[in-house]
Amino acid sequence: MPEQPAVVSIHLDKSTPDHHFWMGFFKDLKDSSSVTDTSIVTVVNLWVQHYDLSDHQFVRVKVKVHKKSVVVLVPRRLVNLVVHGDGLEKTIPGFARTLAG
Repeated sequence: MPEQPAVVSIHLDKSTPDHHFWMGFFKDLKDSSSVTDTSIVTVVNLWVQHYDLSDHQFVRVKVKVHKKSVVVLVPRRLVNLVVHGDGLEKTIPGFARTLAG
């Protein structure tokens, strides 16, 4: 299957354990993510090398962590938007800020 680059928008409610767990992971992805905080929610826009929606419970994403490609299964309930396309961060300046609102 060919690579499907995309931006995956993940919303984390600060009142749940998900927030602490996932934010620990996203700290290692500073170069490929944009984080916007509000008082209630954190929005992470993640540039992924590949994504797969074939699983009914998870969105499978391939990202670079410390210069290595890894596959991460993100629960679908956390993913609000997937924008498919190559070079989105270069084509649409401020795209991550636009998604965060």
